[in-house]
Amino acid sequence: MKILFLAPKFFPSLGGVEKHIDELTKNLSSNYEITILVPSSTEIAKVDFYGKTRVIRYNHLKLYNKSVWRNLLFMKDYLKLFLTADIVHIHDYEILFNSALLTRLCLFWKKFYITFHGWEGIYPPSTRSIILRRVADFLTNGNICIGAYIPKLFGVNATTVSYGAIYPKDINIISDAQINSSLDIDFLYVGRFEDDTGVESYFSFVEYMSTQTKNLNIVFCGDGSLKNKLVARAAKIDATVSFPGWVSNVDDYYAKSKYIMTSGYLAILEAWSNNKLVIATYDNPIKESYLKEIPSFQEKLLLLNNNFSEIAAALCDYETVNSMKVNSFSWVKEQSWTKMVKTYERLWFGS
Repeated sequence: MKILFLAPKFFPSLGGVEKHIDELTKNLSSNYEITILVPSSTEIAKVDFYGKTRVIRYNHLKLYNKSVWRNLLFMKDYLKLFLTADIVHIHDYEILFNSALLTRLCLFWKKFYITFHGWEGIYPPSTRSIILRRVADFLTNGNICIGAYIPKLFGVNATTVSYGAIYPKDINIISDAQINSSLDIDFLYVGRFEDDTGVESYFSFVEYMSTQTKNLNIVFCGDGSLKNKLVARAAKIDATVSFPGWVSNVDDYYAKSKYIMTSGYLAILEAWSNNKLVIATYDNPIKESYLKEIPSFQEKLLLLNNNFSEIAAALCDYETVNSMKVNSFSWVKEQSWTKMVKTYERLWFGS
């Protein structure tokens, strides 16, 4: 059976959506013939293989600026690929309208599916982003929403809701009091250095913590437009602060860390799978809903909202910390890629 994924980006590009598609195809490729259709990052269109998966990188740079011409050229080149696919699945709505809208309208009898992966990080969301998601929902035969906040915020009719997936780890849960003395990193941030990630709020928190505890070791993994500002702030606090950039071995950093600061689903799940307590933050109602729609979030997450002294006190309450780690680790073990594959298969073929 042939499955065609239409994606905005793919490996070697790094990001949550790219990693989702990467792991999904790895887990599907033993039973299905998979092709990923993705814009090329250069002017060169090419076909290559990523494991068993065929990746067609089309030269979107040669396409006209007008969407109608982009869609016509795209359909001329790839209509046969869509016709021969048994399943067509689109990863997020923008690529549908940018490239494949006319193809979808012409193949009105064929079943198309979509995953709504997230939002643009802009509050309030634009009317355009709301309308296009609803149109994409209308034009497809079912969807997966990564987060329960998406149907509430954008008004799409979720076929199923997921929070992502990880590979569960076999970790013995040991109390914080036993292990904290052996960990090198006190606070680890994972994510982009941009306004919408709350990275400056996290930095303000570790600034506060550096006044309460001496010799803290703090690591900010990631990159972005705020890096120089963060580096300048780091030089002024009484703590060791490092910025290793984007790292491929993030699990090694999780393993060495006491507490993780992050607000994205994938990083939260990865931290929980390493049996780490996560401190998350929000600065608008969308991000608040994003975090609070995680099932029983209050039993798993510490939410940072300028309540630095309260969070500091909570971190000293080993009973509460260990309870949250047990709850989050137990829940995240169920969010496996085996479960995610079954979610996609139920969407495509029914229960």
